[in-house]
Amino acid sequence: MCREIDQLLADFQNHFKGVKYLVHLFSIGEIRDTLRSMGNYDQALYHQYDRFMSELSNLAVAIELASKKERAPLVEAVRSAIAKLEADLKESVKSMRAAKDRVVNRM
Repeated sequence: MCREIDQLLADFQNHFKGVKYLVHLFSIGEIRDTLRSMGNYDQALYHQYDRFMSELSNLAVAIELASKKERAPLVEAVRSAIAKLEADLKESVKSMRAAKDRVVNRM
């Protein structure tokens, strides 16, 4: 969706380049840059999720193969991985909201 909006903004910006309206073409460029960064956040979230699931899968296998005494630290590693993911997701959502607010405030 961000890619489609970016294309619309590029078309709009190109259409009005030579026209002297009160259109702030610089603001359109800023909006496009912000949308691009939002797309980067989106890709980062997918990558973050994939890494997390891989790590969790590896820990699950390790827990299954571990002796009863070896399981406690592995279970703690799972808890730690979940807590880290939660903190990272909160930070990512905060960054995404800030980017969205920059776009909305430019319009």
